Amino acid sequence: HKDQWPHFRISGLSHDRNMAEAIELAERPVLGVQFHPEISFDETPKKVFHWILLEAQRRAEERKLILEKEYTF
Repeated sequence: HKDQWPHFRISGLSHDRNMAEAIELAERPVLGVQFHPEISFDETPKKVFHWILLEAQRRAEERKLILEKEYTF
């Protein structure tokens, strides 16, 4: 269905690789997951939380630049 949903990227699959369990929205910091990363025991939760931390850091840096620009005299 890539033609119907060009703005979404599948970034995680089920163990049998038959179902999308994580999707990302292109050009926006949006991640949807269909599992509980907080109770999973494999590497997937680390990847999800790493993504969240990277996005938070990126947004904080963007915000800092905006604030610096607004309050520079």
